Amino acid sequence: MGAKALVRKVARGSVAERWGIRPGDRLLSLNGNRLRDVFDYQLLIQEPELELLMQRDGNLITLHILKEESQDLGIEFENSLFDGVKKCNSNCLFCFVDQMPNGLRRTLYFKDDDYRLSFLHGNFITLNNLIPEEAERIVKFRISPLYVSLHSTSPQVRSFLMGTSRAEHGLRMLQYLDCQGVSTNIQIVLCPGINDGTVLESTLADLLFKYNHINTVGIVPVARGNHFHGHPRIVNCTPEKAGELIETVERWQQAFRAKRGRNTVFAADEFFVLTRKPFPERTYYDHFEQLENGIGLCRLFMDEAEAYLEKMLSQARIGGGAEKRAKMTIRAPSLPLLIVTGITAKPVLSEVLQKVLSIYQMDVELLAVPNSSLGPRITVTGLLFGKDIIEALSSSDCAKRVVLLPDIIFNSYGRTLDGMSLHELKENTGLSIRVVRSEGKAFVQSIPGRNTVGGKRDHDLSLESDTGKTATMVKSKEEIAHVCHQH
Repeated sequence: MGAKALVRKVARGSVAERWGIRPGDRLLSLNGNRLRDVFDYQLLIQEPELELLMQRDGNLITLHILKEESQDLGIEFENSLFDGVKKCNSNCLFCFVDQMPNGLRRTLYFKDDDYRLSFLHGNFITLNNLIPEEAERIVKFRISPLYVSLHSTSPQVRSFLMGTSRAEHGLRMLQYLDCQGVSTNIQIVLCPGINDGTVLESTLADLLFKYNHINTVGIVPVARGNHFHGHPRIVNCTPEKAGELIETVERWQQAFRAKRGRNTVFAADEFFVLTRKPFPERTYYDHFEQLENGIGLCRLFMDEAEAYLEKMLSQARIGGGAEKRAKMTIRAPSLPLLIVTGITAKPVLSEVLQKVLSIYQMDVELLAVPNSSLGPRITVTGLLFGKDIIEALSSSDCAKRVVLLPDIIFNSYGRTLDGMSLHELKENTGLSIRVVRSEGKAFVQSIPGRNTVGGKRDHDLSLESDTGKTATMVKSKEEIAHVCHQH
C-alpha cells in the first residue's frame, strides 16, 4: 500500500533534511499506518512525535522524529497517490481516450476515475465507481470542490451515454455529496439529439432547483475524430446547434443569477468559434473556474494581452509619446516570425496580433495547423501532434522565419502527444523554433523576441500533463494540509 510513496525532493533546512531523509527513499508507514495518499500523510504529520518506516536501497530504516505540532516535514513525493489510481469502468459512447490512435505513450490510453485526482488536478470523474467509504472520506476531509462529468440528470440518458448501469449510482453519489456540502464543478458533453434540447433543459433545471453546492456547469461540444468507432448517434455539433446552445446558456444564466447571484452555467469557447460569434465579456465567466475545460480561455487571453498593450501605450504616453514609441519598434526581431496555433485559437491570435502590430512594425504570420492525426473537428491547439506541425511547416514558406510554438502542445516532460521533443521538431524541420507561454501577456512579450522560453530544457517547456490539466490546477501542499487540518 505504501510502496509508491517515493520521495522526490527534500526541502533545504527542513525537518526531513535534518533527519537524513533523501530523494529516492520510500515512506512505507507513518506511526504504524500505511499511507494511501498525500491526504493520509498530511493528516498524520500534524503530530509532534512521528515514527517513519523508510526503505532505502532495499534496506529498512526507522526514524523517530520530534518536531513542532503541525510543522511540515518538507517532503515532496513523486506521486500524490500511493496506492495507485482508480480506473474508470464506464464505457462512454464519446470517450476521447478511446479515439486515440495506436502507438502513443501508454498514459494516454489510461482512463482515471479517482476522486483524489479530481480535487488535486481538476480531472473530471463520473462518481459511478465511488464506494460509500470513499464518499464518507470526501465528506470527512472536505475534499472539495470535485469535478464531475454529469452529461444529464436523467438516469436513462446518462446510462446510455456512459454505457453502464452504474450511471444511476453516480447520480445518487452526486446528490449525497451535495447534501453533505461538497461543492462540484459540472461538465456536460453536449451530444446533439441525445442530451440537448428538452433533456438539457431538464438537467439545468435540476441543477438549479435540486442541488445547493454546484459551483459551475460547463457545457462542451462532443468531439468525433478520425479514430471514432463508437455509437452512430454520436455526431459533432453544427453551427446551428452551437447557436442554439449559446442562447440556451444565456437564458439559464439569467435564472441562476436570479436564484444564486452568479451565472454558473457556461458554453465552451468552441461553440463561439463554430458560430463565429464574438467571445463574451469576462463577466460572462464569473471567476473562470473551468478554464482547463476550454471555457473562457480565449476571453482571458485577449484581456491579458490587451491589458499589457494598454500598459505599454500608457508608458509610452507618459515617457515621451512618439519618441518612446519609436524605441519600441526598434526592439522588433531582425528575422520575421511565424506563430503556430490551432484552428480554434487563430481568430483570437489574429485580433491580438493586429493590436501588437500597431506598436511593433515587423513581419509576422500566423499558421493555423489542422489536426490530421485526430481529425479536422479537433481544433484546439493543445491536441496538435508533432507530425502535424512538421507537415504544416514543411508546406509553408517559413525557411527564413523564427517559429514560435505554444507551450501547451508539450506535456510536463517536454513531449507532444506523439512523443516528439522540441529538439526533434527542430531536427525534423531545420528551423529556428522557440516555445512561448500560452498566456496573453507572455504572447505579446514574445512577439518582439523577449521572454520566450525556448532556451529552457525540453522537460521544462510546458505546464501541462497527460491529463490535459495545467499545473495551475494542481493543489499546493498548503491547500492539501488545510483540508487535513480541519480534522
